[in-house]
Amino acid sequence: MACPRASDQGGFSLIELTIALAIMGLLGALAMPIVSKIAERTGFSLDLQDLERQLDQLPQVAASQGRGLVLTSSPTAGDPVPLGAGSDPYPVKLPAGWQITVETPILYRYDGTCSGGQLHLTTPSSEANYLMRPPLCELRPG
Repeated sequence: MACPRASDQGGFSLIELTIALAIMGLLGALAMPIVSKIAERTGFSLDLQDLERQLDQLPQVAASQGRGLVLTSSPTAGDPVPLGAGSDPYPVKLPAGWQITVETPILYRYDGTCSGGQLHLTTPSSEANYLMRPPLCELRPG
């Protein structure tokens, strides 16, 4: 009986494996910036959808709490907390670096109706205007 020789066995050499790993590493390095941009855009879209949902739900929040809410321009870091506002005076949660500017305060009454108005959203990468028409203040791009 003859023993098979080492040259008769199949498989990849160390050089072939090293080249394949180098190619995979190069492709991964090229794809990483694209993947990170996609993740950044997805995060921005989710933050924007969450903010729009919060703004749409303000009439229901006022009605469920049985008290009025006021949407004003978002406070900046140095602004004082309004008296009687409690621990969380601003009615929506904004991602870091985002700012809402309201021309005139939008009043949400205890019954879920509102005064309407316009707001301007500023993010680190874009800006948008919204129109909120009374009595239900449905959020519309404008």
